[in-house]
Amino acid sequence: MTKNSFNPENLKGGIGAVIRDDRGRFIAACNDPVHYAIDANTLEAMAVRRGLALANEVGCPKIIVQSDCLQVIETLQSGCFSSMAAAALFEDIIVQASTSSKCDFSFCNREANSVVDCLARETGTLPLVWVDEPPDFITALLIDDVTII
Repeated sequence: MTKNSFNPENLKGGIGAVIRDDRGRFIAACNDPVHYAIDANTLEAMAVRRGLALANEVGCPKIIVQSDCLQVIETLQSGCFSSMAAAALFEDIIVQASTSSKCDFSFCNREANSVVDCLARETGTLPLVWVDEPPDFITALLIDDVTII
């Protein structure tokens, strides 16, 4: 799952991603500050790209990318992004997705996305990654998200 936290006044924000196994158990998470983004959808696409990179880093062969940004998911599913300002970003996502044996993009509701929402909001000045053990500030949310899904 991926998420962004965008401030339209200064065009800054944060992105978060969490990797889970097929039973919803935590594998890894990250959050990164973003110092410039055109809009929230571009920031969400950046979060998808970072989530895919993390999934590849920890060796996930089959990936389901979930986001609560329907426009980004529909764009990735359709493959029609060549005329968009963020075309290079979407192309990079497709290239990263092709490195796994299977990658699907799906929409999820905001209620099932609270972990990555928290990760995106808690972004500091440096990117952070957690593997095997989640940070304390998302532990309860991990349980809630699995219950909702």
